[in-house]
Amino acid sequence: MYYLIIWLIIAASALFYFLYQNKKKYWLSALCYTALVLTAGLRYETGTDYFAYAYTYNNTPTLASFSPVVNDMEIGYIFLNSLFRTTGADVNILFLFISVITTFILFRSFQAYIPRQFFFVGILLYYSTIYLGLDMSGVRQAIAVTVFLFSLRYVFQGRFWCYFLCILVSSLFHQSALLLLAFYPVLKVRIRPSVLFTLLGIGILIFIFKITWLHTLLEYGASLFTEDSLIARKLTTYTSSEIFLRNRIFSPAIPFYVMLFILAVIMRRQLSEQTPYFNIIFNLFFLFVLSFFYLYESLDISFRFGYYFMLSYTLLLPLALGLIKSRRHVIVAMTVIFMLSVYAMRDVFLESNKQMMMYRPYQNYVLIKMGLQHRDAKKNTIINPQTHKSINP
Repeated sequence: MYYLIIWLIIAASALFYFLYQNKKKYWLSALCYTALVLTAGLRYETGTDYFAYAYTYNNTPTLASFSPVVNDMEIGYIFLNSLFRTTGADVNILFLFISVITTFILFRSFQAYIPRQFFFVGILLYYSTIYLGLDMSGVRQAIAVTVFLFSLRYVFQGRFWCYFLCILVSSLFHQSALLLLAFYPVLKVRIRPSVLFTLLGIGILIFIFKITWLHTLLEYGASLFTEDSLIARKLTTYTSSEIFLRNRIFSPAIPFYVMLFILAVIMRRQLSEQTPYFNIIFNLFFLFVLSFFYLYESLDISFRFGYYFMLSYTLLLPLALGLIKSRRHVIVAMTVIFMLSVYAMRDVFLESNKQMMMYRPYQNYVLIKMGLQHRDAKKNTIINPQTHKSINP
């Protein structure tokens, strides 16, 4: 019920702002911002990686004896842990601080990249498809993703060194961000439709015929580093762990994203009139679609690397709404998007998926400390903080 309430707040804000967009409604942004910050920032024993992050935090030394190597995590995140450990704060205070910063960057970026009247639609899509996986679990990558989102303005401005600096900061929290340096020229260029569909067609064939290439590449990459190096250990984990080698299977999301991609290609000129950032958003979305097919060998890699590109989906659909001229038709289209959003969160709302047990029931740090809410003992049996000493790469 808690997650549904947050969804209703954002959905109502999206509809209300569109209907009365001629009036300044800053309080709506403040309301949604506060709801998202407090939900992720004050979660208690909630989220798939909560106990692992708590274990790392409790075993990170203070600044007086700072060590950059803890549980093979990036130095930026360990420094934050050490800083807050020095103050004597609980891990939830660190989570709250991170949520304040990342959500602020997210809101400001959405306001810059898409038409203001559909800002809350983008936030709703983010909440229903990305928020739980990043803000509520993948804390390190949440920082990396939002900094990358912020850096897109520098791609548009052609300021490579500013983009480089942002990616460097992102990599201090999640090393996967370093790969984004290679995509700087890709994000800028206007790719021809023939190239787009050729690359997409090859990806679909790789997916259909289960052509393996990623596993071989990761093994070769691991061999380039010493066995005890951080990069080698992570690459080896991806090539040997059953968890990371789960293949992506066909899902209804795949044809939906492909159809959205085809629509974006057809309406490319009209969509580019909605925002000067369209070409960058479109290229990101194309990379996101390709990640479904080319990275099918590892569902985990596809998701984790796809998070950087998945943001484009939450930006592209609001842009498509700007093509609709009739106010009534826009409301109908928004209703369809709301329904898709509900479908994406169906397992959370209906409580039918056991994999969502770490998110339900939602536990609030303040309420727990005040004795107004009781801990769910079942969550402690799912992930043991004493044995789960490392977080997924």
